[in-house]
Amino acid sequence: MTFWLGYVDPAEQATMLLDRVRVDAYARAIAATVRPGDVVVDLGTGSAVLAMLAARAGARRVYAVERTGAIALARALIAHNQLAEVVVPLRADVEALDALPEAPRVIVAELLGHFAPAEDVHRLYRLARRWARPDAVTIPASYQLVFAAARPAGLARDLAAVAEVAGLDLAPLADRLRRRPSYARLASADLLGPEVVDDAHDASAPTPTRFAAAVPVATPGPVTAIAVSFRATLAPGVTLATAVGAPPTHWLQTVLPVDPPLPAAPGDVLDVEVIPRAVVAGGTWAWTVRNRGAVRAMDAID
Repeated sequence: MTFWLGYVDPAEQATMLLDRVRVDAYARAIAATVRPGDVVVDLGTGSAVLAMLAARAGARRVYAVERTGAIALARALIAHNQLAEVVVPLRADVEALDALPEAPRVIVAELLGHFAPAEDVHRLYRLARRWARPDAVTIPASYQLVFAAARPAGLARDLAAVAEVAGLDLAPLADRLRRRPSYARLASADLLGPEVVDDAHDASAPTPTRFAAAVPVATPGPVTAIAVSFRATLAPGVTLATAVGAPPTHWLQTVLPVDPPLPAAPGDVLDVEVIPRAVVAGGTWAWTVRNRGAVRAMDAID
């Protein structure tokens, strides 16, 4: 079980590049979307892999935008791959960038968090559209959240371990963590029913203020958590899924605890609602789970 960290270190960045499911899906989406002669912008380019893939797909010009010192690495890798005549690295903050030298037709970025919109994808894509052509397309185009009723065994073990450390009673800390969102790699055995998807959300539309789903239960409860993952449509016919039943990626499932546990029986359908006050911060989410008149209203701020 991985509790909320809010931090991505260099080792995790390398892990993302080693995520072949992720890289291959983006490569296919870029190849299917970029036309010869296109202008492309890659937001938060990092190591510039997506920018270079766009160049290889036939783009005439690719602007690789990065606000951190990683732009030096991007510049070196672009030159090493002999793509410096096509890919232009720009050290800039998307929010402060008024325009690009040319209007892009394709906007690409890997801005999907464990909870899909948690890296501010909606706002950043909307900002990028200020400099794009009216017919610009985004990669990803949209995403859906995937919900499932769960009883994660790893969460129960971790909370039991935290409650007593070196002979000290830390039960109040365990109680606090029990009500906090966390990220974990769940197994099929942790789920109490099938995974279901919500509506599709356009990646460059305004940030949703509410996510909801009717979540079925197939195994006797109690339900101790709602597992949330995503299915993104990167391009027509190209999807990327982080659901428990999908090929594993570096992404984890978001675990929204249900405390106290909610009784449920096979055939029940949970009414689940998630309200992200600030979508980038798991500590500000509120979520409600209802079943047969019983309600669990959870709030990370509590």
